[in-house]
Amino acid sequence: MFICQITGKLSQPGEAAMKLVTHIRNKTYMRYNRKSEQDEVSGHGTEVVREVLVSREAYDKLIASGFQPEVVKEKQ
Repeated sequence: MFICQITGKLSQPGEAAMKLVTHIRNKTYMRYNRKSEQDEVSGHGTEVVREVLVSREAYDKLIASGFQPEVVKEKQ
């Protein structure tokens, strides 16, 4: 059992929790090149900053309404 962090309701026994990503961060991945002895960009992606536990019902409603995670500033 868990408390839905969106609705505040207590779940039913045995009900599985859904993880909803609420905040993400854009990330540029770097790697060290031994030949040129410099860092190079190896890729771009996103990192999860914050996620919450929600009930299946709340998750389905949010996704159906077009929920998108908030993008926060890149970590320094």
